Amino acid sequence: MQFPRSRILIFAKAPVAGRVKTRLSPPLTPDEAAGLHRRLLAETTAMACSSGLAAVELWCAPDTGHPLF
Repeated sequence: MQFPRSRILIFAKAPVAGRVKTRLSPPLTPDEAAGLHRRLLAETTAMACSSGLAAVELWCAPDTGHPLF
């Protein structure tokens, strides 16, 4: 790790249709917007983890109960 005393914090909502990426509806349906949110979160997390810069923490809303987390 390049910065062992640092942390990369990722703040994420659970990908619930109608609750995430709402400004993209329309043209996306709520389900499509939730799918996009899932993909963006996966890519962001993978990029942060593979960077080797610092430890990564995922901060989840409303909690960690969603299966994606």
